Amino acid sequence: MSKVKLSNYQLAVIAIGFFHGSTTIANPAIAAKRDAWIAVILGTLISTLLVTIYLYLSKLNNGRNLVEITEYCFGKIISKIICMLYIIYFLYVSAFNTRTFGEFMVTVSYPETPLIVLLALLTICAVYAARSGLTVAGKTCEVLVPLLPIAILIVTLSLLGDYDYTGFKPMFLEITPIIQSSLDIASSIYGDFIIFLMILPYTNSIKGRFKAAYLAVIITSIMTLIISARNIQILGPALSEYFRYPSHVAAQLIPAISIDPLVDMNLFIGGGAKVTICLYAVSKMTAELFRVNKYKPFVSAYGLLSVVLSIWFFPNAMELYRWLKSDGDGYVSIPLQLIFPVIMLIITLIKNKRKKRVIRKSPPELIIG
Repeated sequence: MSKVKLSNYQLAVIAIGFFHGSTTIANPAIAAKRDAWIAVILGTLISTLLVTIYLYLSKLNNGRNLVEITEYCFGKIISKIICMLYIIYFLYVSAFNTRTFGEFMVTVSYPETPLIVLLALLTICAVYAARSGLTVAGKTCEVLVPLLPIAILIVTLSLLGDYDYTGFKPMFLEITPIIQSSLDIASSIYGDFIIFLMILPYTNSIKGRFKAAYLAVIITSIMTLIISARNIQILGPALSEYFRYPSHVAAQLIPAISIDPLVDMNLFIGGGAKVTICLYAVSKMTAELFRVNKYKPFVSAYGLLSVVLSIWFFPNAMELYRWLKSDGDGYVSIPLQLIFPVIMLIITLIKNKRKKRVIRKSPPELIIG
């Protein structure tokens, strides 16, 4: 573990790329319509609390990763079952983002290219990055992730003269969609930060983890807020919900220039970062569960499995968007993103307090020995 150390900046840029994912083309707050920007703000507040739970869980466990934390809290047998659930869930996240990337590319950018080729392209890059290790992934994200906000600003500023600021009015027409959208944002964007419990032990400092994570949340929220507000002002709340890819449609309105490569680039960087971290985490978890020294042999196998699952789970576009509009993702993610982490945090606090009491009650000679 000492051989790999991520700087605070590297952790932040990896997290930004991971959070960004596919939000360039699919905004989770779209159901809130004209109040999508409010849902983004509310979702950010909820997400900050969620991320804080994960950060404190890592801090209190003092260098343990997700596998070691579950074993510390639940014992060897139960922890293996829980870790297998996390492995399945992270594979689902990888497959979903792979399929989302492929569906957008084959629908919008490369309609004559076979879907499997596009899925393989993303997966090969992700497998290479995951096998190269966190140091290479961190340095790569240092170069690529700053391009995400730049591309968003270019598209936004290019449409500056076409904004219709009346699209925000009236506000708070329906409260339920706002709350639902904010919860979707917290779950689909930030809740998957639980996977970083496999990465946080490799950071330079505990304090730096908090700063880097909060910085990533703030920057990602600003980017999501800009995308949501821009689409509402350009397309209107009705059309923003009607179109599958509102950001792509908005970019098409820029006269005399094609911005499609910027949208493609954002999706490739964000989706690639998310799939890379998922493949790295599931491979490391599998290696630790089966007491294997090297995780790299598992990366390629999981990469291939991710492609297969992406087509199996979502064989066509209708199945993909039906799943997006359903509550299925929430039912799958809530136990692993919220319930288990809170239980582990409580158990860790109780066990740590017991250890402190034992140390205080122990005779000095036993402590020295």
